[in-house]
Amino acid sequence: MYSWRQDNATVTCGIAVPVGTTHEQLKLLLTRRRMTLQIAGSEPLLRRQLSAPVVPSRTRAYTMYVPEDDDGQPEVRVVLFKESIAGWGSLFAGDLRGQGLCKSLHGELCATLDQADTSGSGHDEEGPAEEDPPGGAISMPRLRQTWRGPVA
Repeated sequence: MYSWRQDNATVTCGIAVPVGTTHEQLKLLLTRRRMTLQIAGSEPLLRRQLSAPVVPSRTRAYTMYVPEDDDGQPEVRVVLFKESIAGWGSLFAGDLRGQGLCKSLHGELCATLDQADTSGSGHDEEGPAEEDPPGGAISMPRLRQTWRGPVA
């Protein structure tokens, strides 16, 4: 299972991995048209052709996202740099248009900003906020992420 989002120059994708997987076990292989994610000593979790070419040398690392609540699915997150500035209809060749596409990946800052009051009033449409952060700042839950690089 995967999800992804894009802008004109990049694609950020999240690929679900089994609970208990560590970044030391993972190997991400990226070529101009193919992405492979493998856990050491096993068959690849993902081996797919991308719907459009990327510049693999610009992707130097990935993150391992582990939800705080321990009920969520951990995932590998990787930013791909598009070879051409354009929108993609799908992440992988052969997928339906928009399959897995989302506004933001679970736990990302932009997901919380969409829901946050950025007017500076400290209040939402239904009334006062329960706890206003100091200076109108947006408070974010802490996320556990590990970083791994470089990508092979």
